Amino acid sequence: MSSESRYRQLFESAPVSLWEEDFSAVKQELDELRRSGVTDLAAYLEQHPDVERELVSRIRVIDVNDTTLRLYGAESKERFLSQVSALFAKEANLNFRDDLLTIWDGRTAFSEEAAHLTLQRETLQVQVKWSVVAGCERTYERVLVSVVDISGFLSAGYVPEAQLRTSEAQYRRLFETMSQGVIYQEPDGRISSLNPAAERILGITQDQALGKSSMDPRWQMIQEDGTAVPGAEHPSMIALQSGTTVGPVVRGVFRPDLNRHVWLRITATPLFHPGESEPYQCYATFEDITAARELGQERQEAARRAAAQRRSIAELAVGATAADGDLLQNLQHITKVVSATLSIARASIWRISADGEALECLDLYTADAADTADTPEHTQNDLNEPVYVAEHSIYFAALRTRSQVYAHDALNDPRTAELAERYLRPRGISSLLDSAIVLGGQLTGVLSCEHIGPLRTWTPDEEAFVSTVASLVAQLFENREKHQAQEALRQQLEEKELLLRETHHRIKNNLSSISSLLSLQAQDATHPETVSALEAAAGRVSSMSRLYERMLLSDVSGKIRVDHYLQDMVSTVIELYDDSGNCDVEVQVDPFTLGAKQLFPLGIIVNELLTNTMKYAFAGGCGGKVEVGAGLQEDRVHLTVADNGVGLPENFDPQTNGGFGLSLVQMLASQLRAELSIESVRGTRVTLTFPV
Repeated sequence: MSSESRYRQLFESAPVSLWEEDFSAVKQELDELRRSGVTDLAAYLEQHPDVERELVSRIRVIDVNDTTLRLYGAESKERFLSQVSALFAKEANLNFRDDLLTIWDGRTAFSEEAAHLTLQRETLQVQVKWSVVAGCERTYERVLVSVVDISGFLSAGYVPEAQLRTSEAQYRRLFETMSQGVIYQEPDGRISSLNPAAERILGITQDQALGKSSMDPRWQMIQEDGTAVPGAEHPSMIALQSGTTVGPVVRGVFRPDLNRHVWLRITATPLFHPGESEPYQCYATFEDITAARELGQERQEAARRAAAQRRSIAELAVGATAADGDLLQNLQHITKVVSATLSIARASIWRISADGEALECLDLYTADAADTADTPEHTQNDLNEPVYVAEHSIYFAALRTRSQVYAHDALNDPRTAELAERYLRPRGISSLLDSAIVLGGQLTGVLSCEHIGPLRTWTPDEEAFVSTVASLVAQLFENREKHQAQEALRQQLEEKELLLRETHHRIKNNLSSISSLLSLQAQDATHPETVSALEAAAGRVSSMSRLYERMLLSDVSGKIRVDHYLQDMVSTVIELYDDSGNCDVEVQVDPFTLGAKQLFPLGIIVNELLTNTMKYAFAGGCGGKVEVGAGLQEDRVHLTVADNGVGLPENFDPQTNGGFGLSLVQMLASQLRAELSIESVRGTRVTLTFPV
């Protein structure tokens, strides 16, 4: 049976009158009075009795039990609720004033003696107690009220023993069965009682808890940031000393049986004897939110990992597509980025030897070496003897079959146990995440991620990240091989210019074909995000295609006219996005030249910025003004792409809010050693400055 069901059962069958009321409207009105400048509510109500009557009328009775109907002589619950406002004696407002002052002071429990009337107009002297239901302390939207008829024995000065026993049994039953933990503490902080839920949540027994004080250091209470909470600052101690309700607050408490902290949401409420201002006791209610909190932390950590992985992939993708450059330098960059992204001690790239018999280490990055002056960060081997394929058949079979080996316990995992004695154990490697580098359908090498320390479980997003990086390494190898083949051909052929032009021509045609295919696919797609992604990809490919077209027209020096190239590119993007022809585009590019190595990233940057402008700067079509300018001043290229559109969102941060396109722009700007500036004043203006 759920806690709510148990509560309803106890509510309906209780031998004392129970009411469930809603004070939220009263709380809102009191908050408004406080905001308007009222500081002394009692004095204010004396001067404004109409306000007091209005506040009392805002109290809403939600439900009552059968005992209430019998006590007030009501035939049905419906009749009672319809006439409840007439049940109170003339001094009701005076009685309710104390209720109002209790809410004004932020307390969540109240007790008083009052005069009520039955439906037959008979006077009842009653003891009224109410407390706010846990979780509603801020709004007062659920308040549980108990009413005990003391008319028959008030003059005698005692409560009948039978009624006391019944009330105690009712309280005890609710106390024992509720799912929230409850602890009662004396003014010195000692625990006087706790319910079974509290024992279960705290992992202690009644004998262990009774008499234990908040001042006991074994609680090891901490705040959410890990800061220790002294005993005198426990919620219950603050409630006892201040006389006000504390919470709900989140605190961590150490459980010896689990050897870790559990997280609780705690509310501490002081209790008062009638007429006294000092609390005689305090009770704290709490629930275990450890699982929910850890789930939230896991989601935040997953989001952080995903963002870091996206940035790394965008950064590495630029280097992987380059056919030139130093191979070892590129590999060293990859291993360092992988180590930082996964927070691992070692990352390495291996390639199977030409004879297919052994793994050869191309680069090994060791993170700890960054702080050691006499140990290099990057090495090409730390093996006493090679890793022979024939001696590690299970490991290589796993790579060929599944393309990845993710070993939580690498020393004992059947797929990696062959590496334990010669490689893993001497280096302290406990967990391994290796991904195959596949080229032409064949296992060519391995990207290895090695964790040192306690066993580590690799997450699915980490496995996917490593697999993607391995694909980028394969692309780098492939591009490198193609580049080397082209270099060899150029050295052998006398007509190297003809070969270059033929190569450019084929690449241009291939890129044009790819761009056309992507555009056709975008036309057939129905999902807006798919269409946008395909159009963006087509634009990038088209940018590269036009560069190769200009290279065909350039002279042997390889220098290309920037103004001609950017004019063509701007025209292509405008034709793609401005169907109406309403866009006012101004292109002012000085006549200067750049080499393909610089013009390639510059063209992609202009394509990305102009595409974003056409897609997002003008609501409902273009109809605005776009400016593209470029020039060469003192051996530095200055590029500007600006519009008078809606501008960037408020508090936009390009480092965290940008998508893949903006990440690509930032990576390419870094490759150009450029200064990148993004402003949003009467539109958006992006400037880029880099040395020739």
